[in-house]
Parts: sequence; C-alpha cells; structure tokens
Amino acid sequence: MSVLTYLENLEKNLRLTQDEKDSIETSINTLKLRLKSYFENEITDILVFGSYKRHTNLCRKADNNSDVDIMVVFANFEYKPQTYIDKLKRFMNSKYFSSEIYQSNPCAILELHHIKFELTPAIWLYNKTYKIPDKQSSYSDWITTEPFYLDELSKTQTHIQYKQISRLVKYWNCLNNKYFASYELEKIVLTSSLYCTSYNLKENLFKVLKSINYTYDTPQYTKDYINKTKIIIKYIEENEKISPSYSEQKIKTLFKEFI
Repeated sequence: MSVLTYLENLEKNLRLTQDEKDSIETSINTLKLRLKSYFENEITDILVFGSYKRHTNLCRKADNNSDVDIMVVFANFEYKPQTYIDKLKRFMNSKYFSSEIYQSNPCAILELHHIKFELTPAIWLYNKTYKIPDKQSSYSDWITTEPFYLDELSKTQTHIQYKQISRLVKYWNCLNNKYFASYELEKIVLTSSLYCTSYNLKENLFKVLKSINYTYDTPQYTKDYINKTKIIIKYIEENEKISPSYSEQKIKTLFKEFI
C-alpha cells in the first residue's frame, strides 16, 4: 500500500458516520427547540459554528472529546458574560438534568452520551460580527469576533482537499495530546494552501505539517513530536519510491490506525 492510499483510507475513517450525523442533528434540533422554549424573547438566534459547521470535525472513535459549537445570541446586552453563561447552565440543569453540565472557558458545556455541546453566549453587533466572552479578561468582559470568517474562507480552498487535510492534521494533533487548538490548525491549513499547487492529498498534507513550528515556550514533548514528524516526512519524500514498504511503516508511526 502506498503512503497516499494509507492516508486516504485513514481520512475516510476519521469522518462522522451517517448514524453519528443523524444522531447529532437530532440532538441539535432538540436543543434549539428547548432553548427557544426556555428563553423565549431573551434570545434572538441560535447558530451552529466551528468545525462541525465546516465538516472538519472527527468521529468519536478518533476523538472522544469531539464537540459541536453552538452560539446563543442574547437580545439584552447589559450584563457581563458570566451572567449569560450562568443562564445557559441553569437552562441545561432544567432540561438535561441527567447529563453532565459544567463551565469551560467562555462556554457552558453539555455532555450527552454521543456528543458534547459547547454553548457560547453572544451579542450580535452587525452583519456576521458578534461579541463573545473575552479570554484576556478571564471572561468578565466581551470581545468582538467574526466566528464565521473561517467558514467562508474554507469554501474557496477545495483544491487542496481542505476538509480532508484538516481532519488528518487534527488527528495528528490528537495523538500529541491536542497541544494546538483546532481553530488554529485550520488557519494553518488555509495559510499553507497558498503554497499548495498539487491535488495530491499526501503532498498537500506534508506541506501543512512542515509549516507547523514551535516557540521557545512550547513543551519539549511537542517540540520532539513536531521534529519527529518532519523527519518522517523527509524520509518518505526521499525514499518512498525505493522503499515503499518501510515508508508505509513510517507513516503508520505518525498516523496510527484505529478501529
């Protein structure tokens, strides 16, 4: 088996199954109905965003913490973010009392048996611009953001197999304890696309991985992982034609198979 074939097969296994998609969509629709019923005129919109919206998230077998990002847009913006996060937690405790509920970062988290929802309170400003809790202020104040910017940009990058490469890079990240944020990795994929002229999944994936660097404060285990990745890629690029079997073994040490 060639390295390309191995990566293509692996990427297909990283995708959500149709049963997973159906189950998640049912849960999203139920969540939206319950939010509207509970909050009534307090909220103006409920928006799905992030990797699930872009179809770049991983199946649960590949990532146990795979989630769906939900933005809950409130009509009233006179309070601090924590007030709205608390409102979302009270909603969850009322409607999902048998599920795990907690706060993480600026989100209220709802963990169901098949998926995790991250609900972020937001205030609409104009067009596709919103205010969400600001990490720099320990989520005590708001920051302006365009949460759908990456969604629109990714639609123009079909030539580099944006979705497929994003899933593979995210799986690579999972095998490194998720040091990099998912959103940051997708931005790296988009940036690297400027230099991708091939339609070959392996070649474009390798370009993306080779563009990932670290800083002085990056943990040593991550530095080692990045260096190992680049060494393996270099070996495959130079030797696959003369040593296809060993090249396949090499890529399997980097992108492990899973059942």
